[in-house]
Amino acid sequence: ESSLETMVILLASLASNLLNERLSVGLLADADAAKAILPQYGSAHFWTILRALALLKPTQSHSLVDTLALMRTLISTRDSLVVITPSLKPDWPQALKQLMGRRQRNGLEVILLDPASFGGSGDAPAGDAPTGDAQLFATLLAEQGILSNVVRRGEGQPISGAYGDVRRWEFKTLGTGHVVVSQT
Repeated sequence: ESSLETMVILLASLASNLLNERLSVGLLADADAAKAILPQYGSAHFWTILRALALLKPTQSHSLVDTLALMRTLISTRDSLVVITPSLKPDWPQALKQLMGRRQRNGLEVILLDPASFGGSGDAPAGDAPTGDAQLFATLLAEQGILSNVVRRGEGQPISGAYGDVRRWEFKTLGTGHVVVSQT
């Protein structure tokens, strides 16, 4: 239950929900090299996003400010933006406000992963050291007109029984080389 794993689960869930609502979804994630997936519609696009999320690794190469600066060239005035980060550094909210410009702030949300609940800075994807309490940081964002939520370790739990019994598909390969499904 690292902050990176929690972030990936949140991003995958959010992408799935938005794509199910027939909205286009894109992704900009800073990993070993910045990963940019332009917004598209459809369930096939979900697999593209999942492939990119599966390859994410913690990095020290770029800060959140650098990633937000890169986004200036990729987002339009109509786009909504969700930032998911464990960073409590005071420099990125200003970069986020500059990115959004004069646009309405109703298309902007920040999900703060509480670094203290994940064991501090050693778990943060960008190597950010916590500089304060996440709830206090969320209050500071709210004062700047930025909607934010704090997520702590273990808060994202699957809904039990929502999809029935979870089972894996099982296949059998016959002597003829044909594959048959024995359990779905």
